[in-house]
Amino acid sequence: MITESIFAGGIRNKVTGLDTIIVGAGAAGLSCALTLYDLGIRDIALLIDSPAGSTSRAARSGSQSYYRMADYGNEGDSPYRMARDLASDAIMDGDIAYAQAAHSARAFYRLTGAGVPFPFDEKDEYESIKANKRRRRQISAGCHTSGLIYEKLLEQVSERGIPVFAPMQLVRLLTDEAGERVIGLIALNLEKMNERHQRFVLFICRNIVLATGGPGGVFHSEAAPITHAGCHGAAFSIGAKGMGLTEASIGICALRRHIRMNGAFQAAVPRFVSVDAKGGNPREFLYEAFSDHPDTLYSLQARKAVEWAFDVKRARSDASSLIDLLIHQEIRAGRHVFMDYRVNPREYQESVSLPYERLREQSEEAYQLLLDSGIDPKRNAVEVGLMVMNYHGGLMTDAHFESNIRHLFPIGETAARLGVYGPEGASLASTQTSASCAAMAIARDERCPKDPLLDMESFAALAKEPLQQLQTEADTFLSSLGKPPAASQIGIRTIRSDLGRKMDQAALVLRNTEKMLKELEVVRYLYSHLSSLAVPASRADLSLYFQIKDLLISDLVFLQAMLNYREQGGRSHGCFLVTD
Repeated sequence: MITESIFAGGIRNKVTGLDTIIVGAGAAGLSCALTLYDLGIRDIALLIDSPAGSTSRAARSGSQSYYRMADYGNEGDSPYRMARDLASDAIMDGDIAYAQAAHSARAFYRLTGAGVPFPFDEKDEYESIKANKRRRRQISAGCHTSGLIYEKLLEQVSERGIPVFAPMQLVRLLTDEAGERVIGLIALNLEKMNERHQRFVLFICRNIVLATGGPGGVFHSEAAPITHAGCHGAAFSIGAKGMGLTEASIGICALRRHIRMNGAFQAAVPRFVSVDAKGGNPREFLYEAFSDHPDTLYSLQARKAVEWAFDVKRARSDASSLIDLLIHQEIRAGRHVFMDYRVNPREYQESVSLPYERLREQSEEAYQLLLDSGIDPKRNAVEVGLMVMNYHGGLMTDAHFESNIRHLFPIGETAARLGVYGPEGASLASTQTSASCAAMAIARDERCPKDPLLDMESFAALAKEPLQQLQTEADTFLSSLGKPPAASQIGIRTIRSDLGRKMDQAALVLRNTEKMLKELEVVRYLYSHLSSLAVPASRADLSLYFQIKDLLISDLVFLQAMLNYREQGGRSHGCFLVTD
């Protein structure tokens, strides 16, 4: 690691030089850092804005599993078989599927070595679940599997003394003159936003690993923490290509708790109730839709335990995703939807016990999860809605998880790695397999480098103009601090909230071309005028300003992808319905 400085915009700015910097410290970023370290690449560091923004750390559900190559009993699995299943079931590109399958065993045993408590049986084999007709590939360490992986990997990063730059927020990626490879980045120092001469920090490096998760905030209804913000916009800005941007995993989640309501939460067959905006006029709306065949409803509710994600193939009158559509319809009508474990659904005759009792019998851990989040299912109903749990699309990569921009490695949910459908646990597993792929590609290049680290003089020449632009933007945005807002100005936090809510209406589950076109124009205008239009409440809002700037670029690209899909004659599939 080297430290120097460059002079730009009348300010001397610190520059740190590294071989590889990993942006983001969730399950993918931590795993990549550890793999690089163990491969002998020690000139590395992690750059994070806030641990609270990690989706890996916060992800919770009634049933969490990890998808891996089967090594249980006489399963007869192989990387080829696993890749073939991923490519056919998930509609995933074959090279990406094979890369993830080839790294599956290596990635899984890194986790067991780190101490993640995956269960094993009396024969000391890891106790896998047969979630499909093929092989036992799913394994679970409980409702907190993702969080346990995060904690154990974080412990190992601390033990190895891998440097961490925090709290710092990526605001700009830098490329060479031809725009063909990354040469470094500019970060906002979140502890120095009040000090103009220390506000921005530069990093010069050969490789950048983007492990910042999905593009937080594209939709208001997202299961990620509100503090989560991705960096897709920064990558799109330098010409990184996207792929599969129409695809996501959307399903029933607890509002404000960001818990995926699958597994035991659905298998307990709670009562679904909606109320009006004032909390009155309760309706058991699912029963009303199935009043002639209530047994069909309760069978579909039980199937929701494993068929959690909305899927248009299951949106018929006799399939489980109809429940999602009925919930979405209630919410669009301005009503609030609750899962109530205190009372049995109307005409439910399968059990004399109450739903909270059944929940506790099936999974004490799931029951405790609600208690820990502040909800006692014996006394309170759980407000729910349809929310994005994972983005299946993202930045396009090759089989080594390198972008079309050389030395830029998107991994985990930042990358397009799941196709249209992902088997249960594949999203969590991909954080580890993609990290392993990228780390090994970086290590191979380290032994025979194709591009050397840029010298400081050349880097300074390329970094000065972007840095001055950021300084000017920051000054313009903060210039309205403490002044009465003009009639045309909007609070920065209002802009963030409104963007997500309008995207929900235009493109969450029901995608409407007219609404998407209107939203596209709004996003274009905001992007062009954000620094003068947005009003900060404090200097700390500078961080939110750059988050929204990145988000607006993501919105532009995602909306264009959705509209392009329609222009090419695309129909309903995967996680969304296209309205005519």
